[in-house]
Amino acid sequence: TFVRIDSIDGPGGTLAMAGPCLIRTGDGSPLIGIVILDRADAIGPVQVDVERVIAHELGHVLGIGTLWGDAERRLVEVGAGEVRFVGPRAVRVADWWGRSRRGGGLPLGVPLGGITGGVPDDGHWNEALFGRELMTPRLETTGRPPLSLLTLEALADLGYLTSAAAAEQFAGYPEPDAGGLLAVRLPDAAFGVGAATAGPHDRVIRPRYRVTARRQLTPIPR
Repeated sequence: TFVRIDSIDGPGGTLAMAGPCLIRTGDGSPLIGIVILDRADAIGPVQVDVERVIAHELGHVLGIGTLWGDAERRLVEVGAGEVRFVGPRAVRVADWWGRSRRGGGLPLGVPLGGITGGVPDDGHWNEALFGRELMTPRLETTGRPPLSLLTLEALADLGYLTSAAAAEQFAGYPEPDAGGLLAVRLPDAAFGVGAATAGPHDRVIRPRYRVTARRQLTPIPR
């Protein structure tokens, strides 16, 4: 993965852009990725946790919000006014927390960013439901956004080998265990829901090419 600091749109706007540039033919896994940080925000007057920003962007490089809706996986469902992630492992976690959604002509799933101007935002967890989680759209300028079990299990749904032991907790609330023996209906306060959502955000970069075993590039239709 390449990381660079460049100009995107000036202070207070897009903090970063990231995603896989090339993916493998067959399993669709990332081969090369890129992270671009906006110079005006990354080293500007607003204090940001660069480590957490990079962690968020690397999530996009691995496929969070960039690969989970592709033809190999089909882990995103779009309905009237809502977009849901339907990977079974992440859905199970959201269900434990009381944050999954059903109905509306869509299967049980984890709500994503929503639909704005007719365009689905499937790149992040829903900010109104998951607040401070690492993979929601807005950057938290205070505290440490947790890499929660939800995101780890979404990576598992994408095909990665993950460990529930690596999950970080929300505001001291216990995580469900790996066997699903503990159901915890986390309140809004645990996620930081209701806090201001203004602030730096990012954009995802979708892959443009597939690479074959013979190192040939095939454009990905947009």
